[in-house]
Amino acid sequence: MIRLADEVRETLASGGAVVALETTLVAHGFPPGEGVEVGLESERQVRTAGAVPATVGVLDGEVRVGLTESQLARFAPDARKVGPRDLAAAAVQGAVGATTVG
Repeated sequence: MIRLADEVRETLASGGAVVALETTLVAHGFPPGEGVEVGLESERQVRTAGAVPATVGVLDGEVRVGLTESQLARFAPDARKVGPRDLAAAAVQGAVGATTVG
């Protein structure tokens, strides 16, 4: 139920730096349409600092760690806000779940 993006898995396996980013910022932190760009800019800043971004969210019945741009775009204002206790329920229900990190 947890799917790591290839880049995230490979970076962790080699001992590289990975930074978790939330999807709640994308879905609920900015006016509709602006959140995805903020998320992408956050990922660019992580890369500039020498780490791999691992944006976390629930999609298609899985907790995903590391998202593509098209997956990130699915985190619209109607996404469910999920914390640790909600991850399994959101995955089983096939909900789009926007996570908080930290």
